Amino acid sequence: MRLKRYTGLKISLTLCIFLSCSILTISQTPKGVILDTQDEIAQGKTRALIVGISKYEYIDTLQYADVDAKMFAQYLQQNSFWGIQKEDITLLTNDKARYGDLTVQLQRIAMISKPGDNLLFYFSGHGDVETQTIFNRGYLLAYDTYSSNYMANGLRVDDLKDLFVTLLSNNIKVIIVTDACRSGKLAGGLKGAEFTSAAISNMWKNEIKILSSQPGQLSYEDKKWGNGRGVFSYYLINGLNGDADTNKDSTITLSELEMYVGSNVARETGNKQQPIFEGPNKFSTIIGKLSSPSSNRNGKPAGNRASNHIKISFQQFDSCIFYYDQMTKAINENRLSSSNPNSATAIYQKLKQCAKGDEIQWRANGELLSSLMNASQEIINNSFVGKQLVSEDGCNTGMDLLQQFIDNNDLKLNTINHVMNLKKYLEVLGKTTWQSQINSNHLSLIIDSAIKEEPDASYLFIAKARLEMEKENWTEAIKLLNVILGKSPTWLIPKYYLGVCYAKNKNYKKALEYYEQVIEKDTTYKTFECTKCILLNMAEYALKTKQTGKALNYLYKNIELFPNHSKTYELLYNYAIEKKDSEVANKLISYIHKQDSLASMYLYRIRFEYDFFKTPFSPENLEQISTKLKNNFDSSEYYFTLSFYYRDTKTYDSDSVYYCLSTAVQLDSINLNYVLDFADFLGQQGDYDEAQQLLTSGLQLFSGDEKAQIQEKLANQFLYTGDFKKSFDLVIELIENGYYNCSDLKKMKAVYKNLFEFDKYLNSCKDK
Repeated sequence: MRLKRYTGLKISLTLCIFLSCSILTISQTPKGVILDTQDEIAQGKTRALIVGISKYEYIDTLQYADVDAKMFAQYLQQNSFWGIQKEDITLLTNDKARYGDLTVQLQRIAMISKPGDNLLFYFSGHGDVETQTIFNRGYLLAYDTYSSNYMANGLRVDDLKDLFVTLLSNNIKVIIVTDACRSGKLAGGLKGAEFTSAAISNMWKNEIKILSSQPGQLSYEDKKWGNGRGVFSYYLINGLNGDADTNKDSTITLSELEMYVGSNVARETGNKQQPIFEGPNKFSTIIGKLSSPSSNRNGKPAGNRASNHIKISFQQFDSCIFYYDQMTKAINENRLSSSNPNSATAIYQKLKQCAKGDEIQWRANGELLSSLMNASQEIINNSFVGKQLVSEDGCNTGMDLLQQFIDNNDLKLNTINHVMNLKKYLEVLGKTTWQSQINSNHLSLIIDSAIKEEPDASYLFIAKARLEMEKENWTEAIKLLNVILGKSPTWLIPKYYLGVCYAKNKNYKKALEYYEQVIEKDTTYKTFECTKCILLNMAEYALKTKQTGKALNYLYKNIELFPNHSKTYELLYNYAIEKKDSEVANKLISYIHKQDSLASMYLYRIRFEYDFFKTPFSPENLEQISTKLKNNFDSSEYYFTLSFYYRDTKTYDSDSVYYCLSTAVQLDSINLNYVLDFADFLGQQGDYDEAQQLLTSGLQLFSGDEKAQIQEKLANQFLYTGDFKKSFDLVIELIENGYYNCSDLKKMKAVYKNLFEFDKYLNSCKDK
């Protein structure tokens, strides 16, 4: 973790390992250098992927990680010891360092490397694990890695190991520089760096290590070092540039670097940060040479070599340049859909035929795969955040992009199974969210096959939980959601779904607990698009569990945050009427007054004042407001309010009441209050058939608790016409869905005493 010394600026725990084992690495907590002394860096071609991320999309920002990466790129470019050409340095910083960019560009460089060549990978940014268990993998976090779901698009240390071991076995030397900085506020907590460090340091044996700090220490960054640098990185590069050359022989040994970096870092931090140098042959292992007696450390860093902006001359492939440029243009214009005949993929296929197996193909394939992965990952991340539901079209688009990635994986990324699992996730998520009829067995096979391959991937379990919720297997869904929280304890989506599941099981106290955890973490009330829905549910559950004060606070908060959310006003309206609570009534009126400029809210207020305070209607006011109606919603509120006027004993007119209520329902057929009021009125008038038709139609329009109210009202209407069997069928459905229990059924014996089915069902009745 880096700390600004004495001023308490941002903390970030770092891990730096220099490896060359063929591996030379710089890494974080322990931060250091690993070097195999049995082999020197060969004179083959060196290619570098340099990554520095200070600004993250979903994770706490760092201060100088991107600057450290740029300075390391500058060092490579200026120092002839590495023999690296400028065009072979790819520098990705901040939002240019998404998961797709990192994984694909690393594989591209690996693909074109030949025996005797060198691959250099530098990473400066966050490193973490999701949970503090010994079995969790370490991750290097890309710009777009989601804060509570690393496995979906974090760069796994295990995958790096697989790639580098393969390269080493092919006599390609690997140089890794990782400076994985963390703030201590990530999913893995303060232990996250230790686990990530262990995962990296255990990747190779017989190494020399240089650690940026002792275990448990913090790694500092401040503007005082190089106008904004990490202290370890600052002195490490200065040392490699020549300041560590104590015997002035133009070479830098591991021992010299240890003495220089260690003493300066310890002095600058008051011994709060002490690098560690371990390994044999410290005095003879050369890890740097001076290209000139004095290196220019103040020059401009290498430019951002993000592949989308590279302009390279492929002299032997001039006939392919046209396709390369057209593909790049298609990517920039977001022409990625496979249905577009001029998509980036379609153009790439033409380029592939032109220069099959040559470097221009690998570069083009890298750019194509990066763009496909980055675009699909944006859709996937949106589903993780929960700010809004990813549409069915969005899920289908993501699946299309991932399938194109799979079909065009000419670079042969070893994470292709993971990509397939991302596609399976989107397929199950999309169908369970948007399709009313699903093949649950087929979807179970799809998601179970993905989980078998990635049993630690919490995002796959959320899709399986959604499937169980769709099947209304609430208990099974709860088990899965708890498994997810064990893997991703800071993820809010599973907590939200737990609230939903417990509410469906009528365990409102438990549902409220999980909703409160969501809101507690979402202190700005901006994580979820439907925070107003969550607050409203919380108020309802608090009322059901007799936590009245808490319920009212949630309702007041909801109105303050979302003053146009009508359902909140309705709940306060009904509560004030039922409890005859004048304090709540007055507060509700004060809230509505603030919205009086809206016709619907003005009507709402005068209706409430009539209901609660018996304030008489003013025909003049109603006539005046009728000229300000802007839409069907305003008009439906007007006619519903007008029906109160004609229902008053002084102005009663049944024909006018019928006209007003029927018009209100026609204008807004999914307003439960309108439907229930109209049904009551029809019943009072003896129009039972019309009341039954109205309520039967409502069964198709409402769901959940609202549908249950329709069913209860319809069951009563059937009793009036002697349709006991139809009435009892609705009662059975209410029992099956948990709205009535067996003791409620016993109380109905007098009503259904002549119905044979009643006694039969009562004898076998079991509460849900």
